[in-house]
Amino acid sequence: MKDYIRSLFQSYKQKGIFIDTNILLLWFVGTVNRGRISQFNRTEKFLPEDYDLLVNILSYFSKIVTTPNVLTEVNSLVNQIGEPERSQCYSVFAQAMTELDEFYIESISAVQLENFTKYGLTDCGMTSTPFTPETIEQLFISSAILKARGVQFERKSEGIWQLNYKRQNYMVTFYPNVFDEMSSLRLMNFGDPLFEELLKCNSGKEAGTFGGVGFNRNCSESDPSTTITGRVSASQTLLTR
Repeated sequence: MKDYIRSLFQSYKQKGIFIDTNILLLWFVGTVNRGRISQFNRTEKFLPEDYDLLVNILSYFSKIVTTPNVLTEVNSLVNQIGEPERSQCYSVFAQAMTELDEFYIESISAVQLENFTKYGLTDCGMTSTPFTPETIEQLFISSAILKARGVQFERKSEGIWQLNYKRQNYMVTFYPNVFDEMSSLRLMNFGDPLFEELLKCNSGKEAGTFGGVGFNRNCSESDPSTTITGRVSASQTLLTR
């Protein structure tokens, strides 16, 4: 098991790690006062040792990813801590924003995801949601931000689009299996400069804010960044599939 966990960490070191509300709150509260972790009702299920482990884990990855909805939830929870720790947590919050890679999905797109009625807006905006080529395709072609910037997608056939951007046309696909059959197409995937430029336009951040979500040419399943959920421990650091 240790070898397996170690291999996961090595595989996702550059792609990044996603942290959700409870883990981000643990990070902030523990940074201010490790002793407060077990005394604050929102972090009492954790131990100070969990915070230490979390800090070590986060320091290993080149990118720490979260979402605006997660940040909003953490903001509300921090507000429940008494002073002076409340103000101190907000100071840590502000400093952390220089380190966090904020991944944004438009709410109009998030509510159209298959699991929205089950998980709600925050969880559907997280990279723990399985991202298939279909989902990525939908996020791009339905993006109001991209449309407002003159980006146009015209469907040519199943899985194939003509993309017009900066007065240039590109024949593209989001599907690795389609690309394998028609290598003349441009595969919209991480590592492709056009894909990452449009991603940057759509998110308002540097490319890569999907937090390690990517697709292998030979696999249609998502390959998201490592996600820590629940109690922090190496054995519970899971790949979201």
